[in-house]
Formats: sequence, structure tokens, C-alpha cells
Amino acid sequence: MFLAEGTNIFLFIFMIMAQEEKNKQDHFSDEVYDEIGKALIGELDRLDFELEKALKQIKEWNRQDAKELQNLIKKLNSIMEKLGYEMNEWFDPAKIPTYDLPEDLKKYIKIWAVDSKGNCLVGSKMDKVIPGDKLRKLVANKLKEKSK
Repeated sequence: MFLAEGTNIFLFIFMIMAQEEKNKQDHFSDEVYDEIGKALIGELDRLDFELEKALKQIKEWNRQDAKELQNLIKKLNSIMEKLGYEMNEWFDPAKIPTYDLPEDLKKYIKIWAVDSKGNCLVGSKMDKVIPGDKLRKLVANKLKEKSK
């Protein structure tokens, strides 16, 4: 059995569990379906709640610590993975609260957010926090290497 694109992982697990239970007995009872369905709905409700909570926390990030934002985004990614969602379906990184992005760096590196101390959230998966001064040095070194 292959997981079709866009199929919810929990629905897929439900189908596997149901098939395994059916293989164990001649008659597949409604009670088994009910129990599996209740467990599935309970987990989906919990994950939906966690998703909304994580999105709210990111939206209300106080811009004080980029590592805190990094952890919130990591948590959001984990929840979305479990639900079978793509990040761009539910989350717009352009709406992350941030201090002004450094103009001198924006054209060289994607900076998602900057905290009150000048630390920058970077990386294609928003998974690195690097101080702005260190980013400037890294960019300057790369530019020197290219000009040689």
C-alpha cells in the first residue's frame, strides 16, 4: 500500500490498523472501528490544537530571543509533519514579527527574523541563529573569495 500525495498520515495508519485487525478475525466488529476512530479523532484534535497554539506563539513572538523563535518553528514543523501538512499551507514566514532586517545582508542571505540583540534567524528551514556581526563577516569572507 502506498501513501498517495496529500493523504493524511493518520488516515493511512487507521487503514493499516483496520486491515491488521480484520486479518486477525473473521468478523470485523463495529466496536473495533469505533475504538480506532475515537483514538484517531482524539489525536487529530490534539494536533490541531497544538498547531493553532504554535502558530499563535510565532505570531506573538516578542522579538527578544531568536533561539526561542527557532524552537517554536521547530515545534511547528514537527506538528505539521505529523498532520501531513506542508509548511507553506499554514505558515507565512513574511508575517514573523521582526526587527528591521539588515539591508547590507538581505541580498546575500535569506534572513527570516532579527531579535532585539541583532541575532538573525537564517537557513532554508529557519533552523540557524547567527549574530548579525558574524553574518557580516561570513558574507565579507565569501565576497573576498569570489573576487579572487
